[in-house]
Amino acid sequence: MRRRIFLFLLLAACCFLGSCEKEKEEQTEITLIHGWGTMEEDHVRMRRIYQDFEKLYPQVKLNLVSMPSPEEVINKMEDMLSVGKVPDLVFTSGYGKNDVYQFMREREKAVDLLPYIERDQEFAESIAPENISYWSQDGHLYTVSDVLLLAGGYWYNEEIFRQAGIERQPVTWEEFIAACDRIREWSESGSQSVVPIQITQESSIYLAEALLADGDGGWGRTVEPHHMDLTAEDYRPVLETMERLYQYGLDTGENYGYRDVVGMFNSGRVAMYINGVWASALIGSDISVKYAVFPGKDGKTLSCVSAGVGYIAGNTGDARRIEASIKFLKYMLSEEVQKRILLETGQMPANPNIRLEDYRESLPIMYQAAEAIRSADRIIEVPSNLWSSRQIESFQNHIMDVMLGKIDEERFVKQLNR
Repeated sequence: MRRRIFLFLLLAACCFLGSCEKEKEEQTEITLIHGWGTMEEDHVRMRRIYQDFEKLYPQVKLNLVSMPSPEEVINKMEDMLSVGKVPDLVFTSGYGKNDVYQFMREREKAVDLLPYIERDQEFAESIAPENISYWSQDGHLYTVSDVLLLAGGYWYNEEIFRQAGIERQPVTWEEFIAACDRIREWSESGSQSVVPIQITQESSIYLAEALLADGDGGWGRTVEPHHMDLTAEDYRPVLETMERLYQYGLDTGENYGYRDVVGMFNSGRVAMYINGVWASALIGSDISVKYAVFPGKDGKTLSCVSAGVGYIAGNTGDARRIEASIKFLKYMLSEEVQKRILLETGQMPANPNIRLEDYRESLPIMYQAAEAIRSADRIIEVPSNLWSSRQIESFQNHIMDVMLGKIDEERFVKQLNR
């Protein structure tokens, strides 16, 4: 009897192990290349969201190739595509419109997502209308984003504005410059060591876009999708205003990043901080802040609401891997994950079923910023949707040289339009 029991248990164990081995063999393996690769808090949380996909879909093994920045993702993708390698998934964070995205779309290296969306109502209802309106072309859709990009303005310290005697948000550039003058005068008179605003490489292109929208040629001509081929004459008033605003910041010659400036803003050393809604998670809870959109000509304010290049599913030719990649996209756009993206990383969810109004009390400054952006008189695309990747790189690499007088405007524009 004991021998029979032993043989039965041994047979059962073999069957169990065989079943496990078979299940393991049937597991589909896919790879995601993304730019959430640093140890910063929001990066760590996004990687955790990615990793939790396997808990919901244990039959899919998700490998993460974590790069430290979107620029590194684009560089890696260019290297891969140049030798004929196509990834299962890549997240570009809004970058690569004119290189990686265009290359994959034109050479059929990207999966057309529209057929999957059309036969799956839940998937369709989770995608932002802005994503469909901008990125669908000729009945095809090759990218979806899990977040919306709400920007085109600045955070300001309400207490500094009050003490400097600024009673309302500026609605023209003349009022904006006057506000900077009042903050500087108040700071100098009281030895407060507060600068009105600090221009950075990252914020400069949003500022330039808003100023270009008020150019003499008309904002519809100078700022529209895929058309930023401007002349030195178009840029001259824009650069002059930017140079003037740059003088209100710290004159140290250092190239401050956005995290440097948000630290200065949180400590009360900078009165205004240019960034989008996503920066709400970086702002300290011990200061009173509000969001204001950029001013404009004749008092017509301007902001940006967009969906940038997001996830691209690679056309690998392997049906199982492609289906697994679609499952991942549905997972990232699901209501549960979209709520995590909102609450854990401070980004604006793309799924229209997530209502920010429901978080008005728990996320008050983010809610106020989103409302301000959506209420602007003019709403355009973010720079990454309007400018080519090369233009953005050239602009950000050389704008500080213009501000510091190291290169003239003519040379800057030539480099930009090269």
